[in-house]
Amino acid sequence: MSEEENSLTCPVCPLDLTTLSLEARQNHVLQCLEKEDNSEDVLFTPTLPNDVPVQEAGSQDQHQWSIVFKRPASDPINPTGTEKKRYKQSSSPIAGPGNGSERRRKRACPFYKWIPGTKVTVDAFAFGAIQECDAYFLTHFHSDHYGGLTKTWAHGPIFCSHVTANLVKGRLGVQEDWVKPLEMDRAIYIPELKGHVTLIEANHCPGSVLFLFELADQPGQEKRAILHTGDFRAIPDQIRHPSLRNRLLHTLFLDTTYLDPKYTFPPQTLVLEEIQRSYSSREKTLFLVGTYSIGKERVIKAVAQALGSKVWASGEKRRILGWLQDDTLSSLLTTDPTEAQVHCCGMWDLKEEALAEYLSAHVLKGTGYTRLVAFRPTGWTFSPPKGRGEQTPDRVVLQAKRLTPQVWIYPVPYSEHSSFRELQGFIRSIQVERVIPTVGVSSPQTRKRMTYWLGRWKEDKAKNGLSPLPDPLIPHW
Repeated sequence: MSEEENSLTCPVCPLDLTTLSLEARQNHVLQCLEKEDNSEDVLFTPTLPNDVPVQEAGSQDQHQWSIVFKRPASDPINPTGTEKKRYKQSSSPIAGPGNGSERRRKRACPFYKWIPGTKVTVDAFAFGAIQECDAYFLTHFHSDHYGGLTKTWAHGPIFCSHVTANLVKGRLGVQEDWVKPLEMDRAIYIPELKGHVTLIEANHCPGSVLFLFELADQPGQEKRAILHTGDFRAIPDQIRHPSLRNRLLHTLFLDTTYLDPKYTFPPQTLVLEEIQRSYSSREKTLFLVGTYSIGKERVIKAVAQALGSKVWASGEKRRILGWLQDDTLSSLLTTDPTEAQVHCCGMWDLKEEALAEYLSAHVLKGTGYTRLVAFRPTGWTFSPPKGRGEQTPDRVVLQAKRLTPQVWIYPVPYSEHSSFRELQGFIRSIQVERVIPTVGVSSPQTRKRMTYWLGRWKEDKAKNGLSPLPDPLIPHW
């Protein structure tokens, strides 16, 4: 096996993680995947291991895109037409005012944030007021997508789902006049787009959507369909959606976080079933579930429902959960931590010392808890059984790590991004002319791998046709 095959890189940024400890790998990838500021929500002050060189996804200089730009036209990552002009703009930072010899630089919006043939952008708030952009679309409320949005936003309308709109207004304080929530599952005409958009469930975090843009260059022409996935966990029901069924996509902006055969973790349904099977009766045990500002809510509900317990979260976290329009979750919440056997905490709180202190505090309160079990839901570290290759795992076994005699932590292979197998199933089940990866493009090695797999799947479809979808009773690939 080659050195490249033995190496392990971050699925988001090009950092080589091979020599890092498992905990250091987990911490780095969590930082890259969901760069959420949980400072108001956490139980303890989050800390980073000293040996982890943190590199934020999307923070690399724009010159890296020059490699993509020079690729041949057959490459699915290659920009064309108007995108070349936008690439040149994004490669030439605009000099701003500064003191002395120092000058602040403002990047122009790069081509891969624009919807081709329009004056609208997706998840491009970090670039401020974008020249010639008439409308801004937001796929979901994670900071690597909404970064740049503040209460002073006044650059144009923001189109998103109702849940995301609640969070943009409530969490960030953006004025209501700028926020334009859209209904799910129906084509809505957007004047700034000069076309229609349909919001489809992305299966990522509450409020996350796929945007299906439908555009006609001239009246009476057949509409071009462009799908932007944002971040998503691919499921067959997305392909079955009336707006996508038997549809040819002109362009697909694809979440390629785990487009690597190394990342073939189990379906969410199997993981949740295993959680409920394993932890349905644990007296005198306090359960903590690691979460982001939003995300992992299904794990919280699975644990609480298995135990028949209420759920406690901090005041700010409860406020955020209230904006998610989840009646089941809202009914489980309590303001009294001693009334709940399940507590929410920040993902960075899952450290031995902090967890032991938390259990001790509850022992002193006379709650009767003598043991603490914590869950860290993340899929990227999952290793399939030998010989399974790229197959979707058909069973899940949760294995705990004992931190102290009273404190245990379970890595839970639960991800809200698509596994490699799910990306394969999605691409091979849909007609698409051009795929633009949105994650991992800064690494030449990752670009090469993605180009290989996207090309291979395209050839498979040309030879064998579209792959059939699983039985409707099976909710995953």
